Amino acid sequence: MASSAARAIAAIVTAALASGCLVGCTPDDVIAARLHDGTLEFVACSSLANWTEVEVATSSKNPFGDAGGTAWLASGDAADPLGVIVLYGSPPSGMQSDVEAKEIAAPGNYVKVQYGNRSQGELLDSLFAQFDGDQIREDSWLRSGSHHREPCE
Repeated sequence: MASSAARAIAAIVTAALASGCLVGCTPDDVIAARLHDGTLEFVACSSLANWTEVEVATSSKNPFGDAGGTAWLASGDAADPLGVIVLYGSPPSGMQSDVEAKEIAAPGNYVKVQYGNRSQGELLDSLFAQFDGDQIREDSWLRSGSHHREPCE
């Protein structure tokens, strides 16, 4: 009989294979990000029913750098995030900050944005994207590794 740890690892690998990637994957066309007056803003380009949280996390691109972690977390009840521009540190309508926004420096870091649907502490569904912080700019939206004039065009 397989241990629960082995089953958990098998489930993670199966999910990764089903999504078509194993390491460093970012779903196509799910979330776009840019800087607005020096502050990160992002928008979901896909729908997510029962959206209950939004999280921004960072990690250093330097393998010996800061491990990073959650930089901001807001939760509550919000409408479908599709097309709603969120300014880092400003909870969307119907949400409140659970982890106050920490100062983040996008250059030199990866920035992960995740919209989640949690119930009783369990993540049921999510939209996520990981951005190369060196590529996030003021003059265009970064989505799927390339720059666009509009976030979800």
